[in-house]
Amino acid sequence: MKILLTGGTGFIGYHLQRKLVALGWEVDALVRPTSDCNRLDPVVTPIVWNGHSGSLCDLLKQSNPDIVFHLATHFLARHDMDDIPALVRSNIEFPSLVLEAMRVAGCSRFINTSTAWVHVGPLANEATSFYAATKQAFDQILRFYQTAYQFQATTLTLCDTYGKADWRGKVLSLLISAALSGQKLEMSPGEQCLDLVHVDDVSEGFIQAARLLQNGVTGTFSITSGRLISLKNLAQKVAQATRCKLMIEWGGRPYRAGEIMLPWQGGVPLPGWTPMIDLDHGIKGLLS
Repeated sequence: MKILLTGGTGFIGYHLQRKLVALGWEVDALVRPTSDCNRLDPVVTPIVWNGHSGSLCDLLKQSNPDIVFHLATHFLARHDMDDIPALVRSNIEFPSLVLEAMRVAGCSRFINTSTAWVHVGPLANEATSFYAATKQAFDQILRFYQTAYQFQATTLTLCDTYGKADWRGKVLSLLISAALSGQKLEMSPGEQCLDLVHVDDVSEGFIQAARLLQNGVTGTFSITSGRLISLKNLAQKVAQATRCKLMIEWGGRPYRAGEIMLPWQGGVPLPGWTPMIDLDHGIKGLLS
């Protein structure tokens, strides 16, 4: 299978492209001139986009993928006015240009990446941040292409992810680093829950979604561990795995504005997929 991947130099894309290559799939990575292509597998072909919309059509024709995997995103938990243009360009304008370039190039299979952050509120359909709102807005644009141009599209809704080579500064990495270094941390009261899925399991979810898409199975599916863990209990697991005492002042800082205490656990599970790496083994793997 031939795949065109956006976001191949991001954390999930970094791991996914290597699994695709191991399967023998041909992978092109759509990158910008400023992208760190050292994160790409040596056999992945970087396709450099200069930002001009017209050239994107030529690049799609050049790649001629069976499926486009869209993982590129610009994430901010909180924003101010100066952040809005970049969030809109990255999360709405860019993927919309990719869809239009696909239409011109005659490609119509698309796997989208969304976030559980779009599922809050009484009806679980509100966005918890401007970032999540941009993901929600693009979902509507994707539906338009499905209806107007018969695109075959699947959206995978992700929760929190973790794994090796994680440079994002996520809380699990922070806890492990603090445990091994003896650094003191000031944290919230720690009652908020997390839904953590190992990046290898997430990558397998994208691969399964591609196989289903080849067979005409589309939809919006959830990638979830099925188990919630509080931040306090996660810290205990890290302490046990590292055999180090964590120096944490619980309640040393308040919960952030809009803190999600219980992540969304709804949605339709991805058919044929189940997480294989439990959190205890996943944490141990980070220490090896």
